[in-house]
Amino acid sequence: MSLNLFAAIRNRILYHPTWRDADDFDEIWKQRIELLASFISQRGVVADFGCGMMWLERYLPPACTYLPLDLHRRDDRTVIFDANRDAIPDRPFAIAFLSGMLEYVASPEGFFGQLIERRPSQIVMSYVSTDLLPGRAHRRSLHWQSHLSTREILSRLVGPYRLSRYQELRGNQLFSFEVAQERHV
Repeated sequence: MSLNLFAAIRNRILYHPTWRDADDFDEIWKQRIELLASFISQRGVVADFGCGMMWLERYLPPACTYLPLDLHRRDDRTVIFDANRDAIPDRPFAIAFLSGMLEYVASPEGFFGQLIERRPSQIVMSYVSTDLLPGRAHRRSLHWQSHLSTREILSRLVGPYRLSRYQELRGNQLFSFEVAQERHV
């Protein structure tokens, strides 16, 4: 395990984030967000689920429009959304962006189900799977509510989507899924 990941884990164990203040967000996450933004290959509205400090906006391709969704209002554009309580808002978007938020979703299966029903053309996401950080007690100490393996993520999304890109960065798995093209025989 890298020293950066270890330090982040230690800090999360000692502090329970409310996601209201800038102190709840680690500047190192910008690197993950910037790299994930480079995975965006579609045009259109990018729904930034759990937008936090809205760092994604500065890294978006010019053909994309930003739609921030979060527990707390970040600016006048923010759509208030709690993935553990609310249905995905009925707002049009082409790309779903999830950076560091899925770990905090109690029912990722339900969230994925809603997301698939919305049929974005691309899902770009990060996740720390149980393959990389096992042990539910340890994960819960980080206040994480979901505990998926890589296989479980793939089994939920591959079918309606195809995995178009994968990379690891400091203990995070980075995925891009694009709508699977129907095959005509």
